[in-house]
Parts: sequence; C-alpha cells; structure tokens
Amino acid sequence: MDDTWTRICEDYNKAKSALWYSKHMEHWSRDKEKGYYYMWKAYQEAKKAITKDHLTYARILAMVSSESRYYFNEYERLHKYVIPALDEYRRAVESGQHPTEKELKIIQREYDALFYQESCVNAPFEEQIKNIHGYEKLEKFGFYDSQLIAFQHSEHQAELKLQLDSMIVTLVFDDVYEIFINADPAVIWITEFSCYPYFYDKSMIIFDIGDYRIKCKSISVKSVEYEPPYSNV
Repeated sequence: MDDTWTRICEDYNKAKSALWYSKHMEHWSRDKEKGYYYMWKAYQEAKKAITKDHLTYARILAMVSSESRYYFNEYERLHKYVIPALDEYRRAVESGQHPTEKELKIIQREYDALFYQESCVNAPFEEQIKNIHGYEKLEKFGFYDSQLIAFQHSEHQAELKLQLDSMIVTLVFDDVYEIFINADPAVIWITEFSCYPYFYDKSMIIFDIGDYRIKCKSISVKSVEYEPPYSNV
C-alpha cells in the first residue's frame, strides 16, 4: 500500500483533533471549519482509493455519520455511512486490524437506533396511530394531505390542530421533551406521518409530520370537530 493512506490517516487525525475533545488536550476548543475540511478531504480520498485501509476508512465513515446527524436525514446516514462503516470494521477485524471495543459498540448502537427508526417509520399506519390516546376518534381522519391550521406550546405541553376537508382534529402533547420545527408558513400541507416509541427511551413517543417533530411522553386526541357547511345566507 502506497503512502495514500498515510496522508488520509493524517487528515483524519487532524479532523479528530479539531472536532473531538481528548483528555490529553489542553486549552482545546472545537474548530468546525478546520475539522470539517479535513474530515471531508479524508472521506473523499478514502472513498476513491482502490486499496482500502479498512480500519481507517471505517473510522472516517463513523466520524462523518456522527458529525452529519443534524445535516443529513436518518436514511442517508444509515445507508451511506453507518452500514458501510460496519462493513469496513468487519473487514478490518478479518484482516487482523484491531478496532477498540468502544468504537465497535458506538457504531453498532448507531446502526441499531437508525435501523429501528427506519422500521418504525415504515410500519403500517394502523400500527403507528395506536401510539395516540383516543386514536379511535381518528377513524375518518387522514394525516396525509391534511392542513396544519394552528400550533402552540408552553414549557411542557404542545397543541397541534389539523384540518382535512371539514374535519378539524386537535392533538395534545404532554411532558414535551423536544420540539423541532422546520416549516415554510406558505406550505402547510402534511405529506408525512410517523408515530413510534423513541429508541433510547421507549417511554417517550416521537411524532413526526415532516415539518414538525415532537418528542414527548404522551399524545392524545383533545377534540374532533366539523366545520359547518358554507352558506351564502
């Protein structure tokens, strides 16, 4: 193997030093600009190298997955970085290289969490809706193509109002732990829906309709109302 992997390993170590704290470092501060530069440089070089240093490549893939958790969706992280990282770790062990028990545990845990989430998101609608208390009242309601007409929250509770044709549904979220909103106010039609127990704490529920993602202890149907027909009189 030529010195290609020596250079790649040097870039990976520079990225690691810039992004991840070590107890051996003094006066350390995270440098994302430098770290991401060397991380992506190492990744691109490792990806195109014909002969692989499996352990170094596995560590680079694991780093990219970890650092991209807020930039890429879970499907992309799982299939583009985590599964290939696991495969490279396996090849590394088979070739006599020695990853640490800790890094193997971390990447396996990440795989388990992302695979679990993918399985939950792809589960039948009838299965997911049962995570909402009072879901029986939603028999005639479809989340897909409904319209978000109101959302509000306090420190520990949130309320979401959706409308489909004349049917208006209000959901209440109790013991809210996290709310993520990435919405365009001009686009309020719902095209996604998933609702499932959180991998790391099954007592919590993830409710995700694309632009709104809520992690909480419980979800319940507060009300189901119908708009009166429009009249010119």
